[in-house]
Amino acid sequence: MRNIFAFILLLGWLGVGGWYYTCQVLNLCAPPPPPPKNRMVVKKETVVQEKPSKVEVIDPAKLKKAYLSVFSAEEDMTFKKNEETLNTTPKFNNSIAEIANFLKKHPQTSLTITGFYTRNEKNSSSFENLGKARANQVKQLIVQKGVPAKQLILADQIKTKLFNDKGIAKGDGVIDFKYSEAYEELNETDVKSAYKALFKLQALSQFSRNGKDINMSEELETEIQNLIYYLNRNKDQGLEVKVDYEKAEESGLKGQNIGLLRAYNFKQRLVTQDIDPDRVVIGSKPKIKVFDAKDQSLPNSIQYNFIFPDKADEAKLAEIQLERDLEKALSQKTTLADEDKQTKIGEDGKPVAPDIFFSFGSDEVRPDKDLDIYVKRLIDFLNQYPSKRVFIIGHTCDIGEEAFNYSLGLRRAEAAKSILVKKGVDGLKLLFDSRGETMPAYPNTNYVNRIKNRRVEIDIQ
Repeated sequence: MRNIFAFILLLGWLGVGGWYYTCQVLNLCAPPPPPPKNRMVVKKETVVQEKPSKVEVIDPAKLKKAYLSVFSAEEDMTFKKNEETLNTTPKFNNSIAEIANFLKKHPQTSLTITGFYTRNEKNSSSFENLGKARANQVKQLIVQKGVPAKQLILADQIKTKLFNDKGIAKGDGVIDFKYSEAYEELNETDVKSAYKALFKLQALSQFSRNGKDINMSEELETEIQNLIYYLNRNKDQGLEVKVDYEKAEESGLKGQNIGLLRAYNFKQRLVTQDIDPDRVVIGSKPKIKVFDAKDQSLPNSIQYNFIFPDKADEAKLAEIQLERDLEKALSQKTTLADEDKQTKIGEDGKPVAPDIFFSFGSDEVRPDKDLDIYVKRLIDFLNQYPSKRVFIIGHTCDIGEEAFNYSLGLRRAEAAKSILVKKGVDGLKLLFDSRGETMPAYPNTNYVNRIKNRRVEIDIQ
């Protein structure tokens, strides 16, 4: 028995010794099989490889300068009837160079170039119409400055009144430029028109030496109202106001420069018209010479500019887009009363369908077909941010008594809330109110604008 046990120990010793010599000394053993692939690891690697491209952020000051170049270029072109050749000035060439530099620094931003033409022009160009041919000439000038052609979009548009008595088209309206901003929310409204109003406001704004307020005029008041309409339509944007001053001026307040006091007083003018004070940022800048011989401020002594949403704040941008989608779905597909069934004729002679919001005197809502999609996004958003609340604000046009319009706006907001609750949104997170006729998004000067002012607005806070 002892011999058998000794034999088994001998075999074990020989086996271990052989394995050690073969695998550890000679390294002839096969490597262990690899572990099975982990699906989660592969997925993680894929996510790392598919990082989204960096969002382009545009400095508001540079965007303002880029629009100034656009307005300048549009003023410095002429062309003759039946001809595609553009006549430009040296100033135009400088403006084109500035536009090209802006586009090269912002590759996610495109420029739409629209050429105008009339129906009765004789077209001898290689393009389908002279409008497109004229726009292409400008495009080639910008491409020569090093801008990729893919950033430049050609467009054309018919105009009924384009030429003067001598058959020449000149000034604003010959060629139209429009940036397609990386900020998607800016494409909801005509930001170009807003900048045009901004530059007019800047040119008209004037104050006196030691004066604490801007000298008001009817023309200036009109541009201020245009600015307020834009800010009311774009509640995610703000306004920067910076006023020049001379150090020798007296503000009447110890340690307070008068430039900042002027900016503050202008801000208060906006606040009294329901612009949130947090949306207006003020500042001042000392200068050696601010006034002319009559003690009136020199041109552009007040600088204005828009403040845009932070593109890095993805949650805020999602909130803004959700607000706008819900507003469209709850406002635009409503009933149309007889007094709104007027036809607007476009410049091409064809009827243009107006944007339809609430009917006159009505609080009936017929939701857009995409509302269910937006409601699901709203529910998901509120689940992700449980402290958020949704404010639904009802608006009207200016026809009728103010008290009636306030009540009508309230009913419109309540009707919108009822629909959202029926769709599954928590009613405790929905608040509604009315502004009646007091906060028009558009001037109540024609029937189309009055239609657009009959609306509900969504504000997530």
